[in-house]
Amino acid sequence: MNGGDVNDVVLVGFDVHAIQAYVFAPIRPIDISGGSWLLERFGRDVRTRIERDHGGRTVYVGGGNGMFVLPELAVARRAADEIERLFAKCTKGGAICSAAVGVGPDFQVARRELAAALHARKNGRWLEEATVDLRSPEPPGSLCQACGREPPVSDPDRVGDRSERIGEQCRVRRQAGRTDEPAVPGLVELAFARDLEALLEPPAADGAGDRSSRALAVLYLDADRAGERIAGFDTADALREFAEALQGGVRTATATALDERGLQRRVMVPVIGGDDVLLIAEASVAAGLLASLWDGLDAEVGARPGPTAGLTFSAGLAVADRFVPIGVMVGAARDALHDAKHATYLARQAGGPPQPHVHAVSLGGVRRSGGTGTLFGGSIPRGHWGFGAHCSAPTVEETARAIAGVSATQRSGLLADLTATGELRSLTIDYRAARDRSRSLADAVACAGELARACGQGSPWELLRSAIFAVELGWV
Repeated sequence: MNGGDVNDVVLVGFDVHAIQAYVFAPIRPIDISGGSWLLERFGRDVRTRIERDHGGRTVYVGGGNGMFVLPELAVARRAADEIERLFAKCTKGGAICSAAVGVGPDFQVARRELAAALHARKNGRWLEEATVDLRSPEPPGSLCQACGREPPVSDPDRVGDRSERIGEQCRVRRQAGRTDEPAVPGLVELAFARDLEALLEPPAADGAGDRSSRALAVLYLDADRAGERIAGFDTADALREFAEALQGGVRTATATALDERGLQRRVMVPVIGGDDVLLIAEASVAAGLLASLWDGLDAEVGARPGPTAGLTFSAGLAVADRFVPIGVMVGAARDALHDAKHATYLARQAGGPPQPHVHAVSLGGVRRSGGTGTLFGGSIPRGHWGFGAHCSAPTVEETARAIAGVSATQRSGLLADLTATGELRSLTIDYRAARDRSRSLADAVACAGELARACGQGSPWELLRSAIFAVELGWV
C-alpha cells in the first residue's frame, strides 16, 4: 500500500495489545480502576486529536480500539504514528497500542486492508518490543509492590497508614484511580467502587467480617454474534451507527442495573472491550445483578429498533474467595463466557429460542458446597435463571428458594448424600426428603429434576449441590 486514488476510502485503526493483561497486572482495585480510566482517557484524547488536528471522522472508539476515516493517505500515516506515541506516553510504556492504515475503493475493501495491516503491525511489535522491564534476577523486595513486574521509583506512595514502593507505570494507574471524575462524561454511575477496597481487607479478629458477602464474583457478558453483524456493514456511517447504539445501550443498561440494585459505587467496571460488560462485585449480589443486566440489555439494546435489534448477551460468572487475584477470576469468567456462548450457539442451531446462556464456575475456597469447577451442571438458559429476571419455571432461583427452606442440618446431610453414586444416592436422598416434614427438600428435588430436563442435563444432583451453594452465598 504505497499510494491511493483521490477517491479511495482511507481508514486508521488502533488496538491495544492484551488489554486484560494490562488492566489486571496490578492486584489492588484502585490500580485496576486507574488502568481502565487511562484507557478511556486515551480513547477520548485520540478522538479529539483525529477530528481536530487531522480532519478525520470517528467510526467508533472504545474498549481499547477504534477506527477513523481520514481525508488522505499522508495524513492517515501521521495520525497512526501519533496514536502509538500518545498511548506510550499515557501508560508510561505499560502496554502496547498498535495503529495502522487501510485504503480501498470502498469501505469494505479499506476495512479488510486495515485489518490485515493492523494484524501485521501487532505481530511485528510483539516480537520487537517489550512492555515492561522485567527484573527477575532481583529480589522480590526490589520490585513494584503493586504489580511485581517493574522497578519501583524512589518516592514511596502512601496507602492509608502504610507506604508502598511502586513503579512508574503503576503510579500513573493509581493517580488515575484516585480521581473523583471519570475520564468520559456519563460514566459517573460506573465509577470505581471504593467499598471493594474494604471488602479485600482481612476479616476482623472476632470473625465479624468473615461472611459470605466477602467472596467476590466476576460477571462477564458479551454480545452474541455481534461480529457477524459488524461484517455486514458496507459503509462507515452504518458501522458508526451500530457502534454508538451498542456502546450507549450497554453503558445505560449497566448504569440502570446498578441503580436498580442499589449498587452505585459498590461494583467495579473495568474497561476490557467495546461491547463487553465486565463487573466485579460481592458474590452475594451477582445472581440478581445478572438478571437486571439481562433485562436492561434487552430494553436498551436488543429491543431497540435499528442496527442492534435482536442482539442477546451471554454471560460467564466466576465466584471465588476474596484473596484470589482478580485477574485469575477474570480469566475464569472469560472461559465460562466462552462455554455460555457455545451453548447459546448450539441452542440456536437446534432450532431453540434465541436466548442467551450463563455458565457459572467456582474457584473454590468460598464455601464447602461450592467445590471447584462448573456450577449447576453446565450452562443455564436465561429463561431458567430467575433471580428477578422475566423467566418461566423451573428456574435456578426456584430450586435455591426450595433449598433455603431446608434446615441447615438437613442441607449439610444432603451434601454428604450427594457425594454417593448410582442408586445409593437416589435412595438416600429420597429417604431424607420423605423424613423432611416441611416438604421443602422434596420440592427442591422435584424442581431440580424439572430444571435438569429443561436444560438438557441427565441428572439433577449437581443442580441441587449448586443450589445449596447459591443459598450460602446469599442469592436467596
